[in-house]
Amino acid sequence: MVVHQKTWVAWGLIGAGALPARSLEIGPDARLELLDEQRRVQLLRESPRAQHPKVSFPVYFSTLPSEVTVRSTHALWLRVRAGDQSEAWDIIERKIAPAIILAFAPYGDLVPRIEFLRIGESDKNGVLSGLTSQWVGGAFGGFDTRPLTTEEEKAVSKRHALGRRFAAEACRLYYDATQQQARNDRSPRSLGNVVQNYFLVIEEIAQRERLRGGLSDADERTATKHVAKLRHSLDDGSSVDKHVEKIRATLRELARLERRHLKDKIEACASRLSLSDSVRDDAMRFNELRNTTLSHPGKSLPDGLEGEVDIAERTARAFLVAFVDSFT
Repeated sequence: MVVHQKTWVAWGLIGAGALPARSLEIGPDARLELLDEQRRVQLLRESPRAQHPKVSFPVYFSTLPSEVTVRSTHALWLRVRAGDQSEAWDIIERKIAPAIILAFAPYGDLVPRIEFLRIGESDKNGVLSGLTSQWVGGAFGGFDTRPLTTEEEKAVSKRHALGRRFAAEACRLYYDATQQQARNDRSPRSLGNVVQNYFLVIEEIAQRERLRGGLSDADERTATKHVAKLRHSLDDGSSVDKHVEKIRATLRELARLERRHLKDKIEACASRLSLSDSVRDDAMRFNELRNTTLSHPGKSLPDGLEGEVDIAERTARAFLVAFVDSFT
């Protein structure tokens, strides 16, 4: 299916250690505009920011996608061709903005910053319509909070201690994923990154569980052969450099052996942790999604990733809680 390409214009403010003393065309579709105060105020007025809601719930959360706030005397204008606004932002952030940051990076100690304010569709006369902010939407939820029971209070304290002792890395990965979920901009790539980060929790736990359970008999025999071969080669009179190369090669083979068959590790881990079939199946599906799409930047991302984020979070949470509780 042929997608009709439209022209999109996005603009924002740019800060850097050095900026031109005039308006400047820095590329065929990128222009810096030197602003006077009246023009700067006008542009800022045209870019209302999303606001957190004010509600009466006693316990709730509200998140808006992250953004960089820049105050500058220069505006950055970009023009792209894309099928829709989401694709336009993806092109801007993956192909255009990085090169602009690079262009100004040598000047000063700080990394250049861009705050994108608005984007709109441009007609053939340059008139913009449907102006909107990049940061639309967000997340909101009210907790149906109740008091912990005495037993639950004890469980919280115990789980906290066990998590810090036995699952610090998995806890950190899960926390990082929740933060990224709260701050994502709902673009396909951003959503894909969130799903992949939640899968890292599952992968970490599956690898840890495999170590707890030891290698399979077949893998144990293979590992023994690699170690025996290394021992024999270290007695062949080769130079120290050659020995170092052989040791590194053996370590790579053992690491590859440990990483092999992650799908089998996840399935075995889910069984050992007594997770439900649905949780196991979702984990396996995310493993396939990561291998075929998410870890390949050039691959087209599937539709419906927004719905997958919540499933990925629940799956990662189920693995993490069950893993930590298994140490009790």
